[in-house]
Amino acid sequence: MKKHLLSLITLVVITVGCNKESNEPVSILIGNWELVETFVSWPPLYPDNPELDSDYKVTYRFDTDGTFTKTETSDGFSTLPVQALGRYEIGNSTQSDFLLEVVLTFDSNPELAANCDFGMENLYISNEKLLVNTSWSACDGPGFIFRKI
Repeated sequence: MKKHLLSLITLVVITVGCNKESNEPVSILIGNWELVETFVSWPPLYPDNPELDSDYKVTYRFDTDGTFTKTETSDGFSTLPVQALGRYEIGNSTQSDFLLEVVLTFDSNPELAANCDFGMENLYISNEKLLVNTSWSACDGPGFIFRKI
C-alpha cells in the first residue's frame, strides 16, 4: 500500500511540475503591453533614436486562448482607436538576447502589422522581460519596445 501511495504522490508531483513549466512562457506574455520606446535599425547611419510622439499609443493584449488585440490610438491623422485582432504562437528564441519569440498572425486590419511582410509580426521577449518588435528592421524601419502594464 505504501509503495502505491508513494508512486501516486510521485506521479502527481511530476505532473504538476510539468504543467507549471509548459505554462511559463505563456504567463510571461499574457496581459497588456504598452509602447515605451522606439529605436532605429541602422545605428551607424542614424545615431539618434526617433522621439516617441506623445499622441501615438500602441498596445497589445495577449489572452490565454492564443489570441491578441493590437490597438493604435493615433496615427497623426485620426484620434480614434484602431484595432487588429489575431492569433499568436510562442517559441524559444534562437537569439541569445531574447528568451522567447512570439509570431503574430493578423486576422483583421493586417495593415497594422509593423513588418515588411503584410499581416504578420515577429516579437521577442527580452531577457529584461520587455517585448521587442524588430520586424521592420529588415526594411530599414524603426524598432519598438513595449513594457507590460
